[in-house]
Amino acid sequence: MVYDVKRGGSRSVERIIKTNNAVLVIVYDSRSNERKYIRMLTENIAPAFEPEVPVLRIDLSELNEDEVRELLRILEIRKVDVLPLLRLYYQGKPVWNQYGLFYDYSVDREALRQGLWVSLEAWGLTPRQLGIRLAKMY
Repeated sequence: MVYDVKRGGSRSVERIIKTNNAVLVIVYDSRSNERKYIRMLTENIAPAFEPEVPVLRIDLSELNEDEVRELLRILEIRKVDVLPLLRLYYQGKPVWNQYGLFYDYSVDREALRQGLWVSLEAWGLTPRQLGIRLAKMY
């Protein structure tokens, strides 16, 4: 299941990141990013992460300035220059980032798979250890 973070959801995001072994967060702004594409992509990649890894989708356009500032603090993001931002947290710490998308479903899926694999390997982790099944992204 993909969780859409709504107004007042900062505390929930913080709790989910702190209480789960791994969490995938997708931050975007539907005023400048293709909302429909991001929603479709998220729904299609979610089975590779669930149920072990919650998937949080955050549309910054639905939050006020204070909420955005608080979420960026929680997510350990200094500023948002490029959206969408996909970030994987492991034990509360960011271990992988992807800035932007190609807006081609097969290319984005492969970039996500390869990026996760290489980043986790650098941390001495495997997708399986986190409950991620990369084969489900095909």
